Amino acid sequence: MAAVLTASGQSLSVGNGVTFIATVASSTSGTPTGAVTFLDGTSILASVPVSSGVASYPTSSLSAGPHTITAVYNGDTNFTASTSNQVSQPVSDFTLSFSSPQTILPGHPATFTFTATPLYAPITTRSHSLSVDCRRERQQRSARLL
Repeated sequence: MAAVLTASGQSLSVGNGVTFIATVASSTSGTPTGAVTFLDGTSILASVPVSSGVASYPTSSLSAGPHTITAVYNGDTNFTASTSNQVSQPVSDFTLSFSSPQTILPGHPATFTFTATPLYAPITTRSHSLSVDCRRERQQRSARLL
């Protein structure tokens, strides 16, 4: 018995939806029935019935941060329980944008602006600048003969 887990998206923002799909397959004849339990780490997200060897769990309630999702097929009278692969699902709560690319010539400074924009109020947008100076300081070396 094998359970394989996939997700409908790679990158997710707070409040946006993702669907986790567990496919339960067997090397013998027959179709698994029963339920799949979806977990975020050790926390249960949902228990979903298996239909034609597939259980789907759509959600838009994952909090900001990293999530490690697994699916556990609970087994039935003909098939043994099985745990899926882990799927990493990062969820962001802000977007980060940068000013246009620039060509920095040797000996000239450049300034880049980046903006962090929260996806939800009451936090306000913040912009910051980063200055880069590509000039090299020449070291003055002196030698003294004795």
